[in-house]
Amino acid sequence: DLFLTEAVGLPPQALGPTHQSPGWPGMQGIAHTLRYDVIISNNQTIPAGLDRISVPTLLVAGGASPSWARSAVATLAEIIPGSQTLVLDGQTHGVAEEVIVPVLEQSLLQPRSSLPIGYRAHHEPRRRPD
Repeated sequence: DLFLTEAVGLPPQALGPTHQSPGWPGMQGIAHTLRYDVIISNNQTIPAGLDRISVPTLLVAGGASPSWARSAVATLAEIIPGSQTLVLDGQTHGVAEEVIVPVLEQSLLQPRSSLPIGYRAHHEPRRRPD
C-alpha cells in the first residue's frame, strides 16, 4: 500500500477497490520485485551517460498513462540522441499485446522511417544539436 500511495500516487481511498480488483493477486505476486524497480529507476534521477547512447532507441509511452510516466519518456527523448518517441493513444503503462507487438516488430525489423502511420501522430524524432 505504501508503494501505491507514495510512489504511484494512488489516493488512499482507492486502496480498498484496488485490493478487490481482479488484478490484485497478480500485483501481490510481483510486489517483491519493486525494490529492483527502484534500483533500476535510480531513485527517479536521470543516470549519467544516456546522452552517449549511439544505437537506435525507440521510446514508447501510453497516451492514457499517468502524466509522470509520459513526462519521463519525454525527458529521455530530449537526452538520448536520435531517439524516437511513440505515444500509443488509449494505452496505459500496461500496453495491450495486440498494440505493442506490431510496433516492436516494425521497429526492430523495418527501417526507422517505416513505423506504422497510425502511430506517427505523436511521433517526433529527437536530434541533438551538433
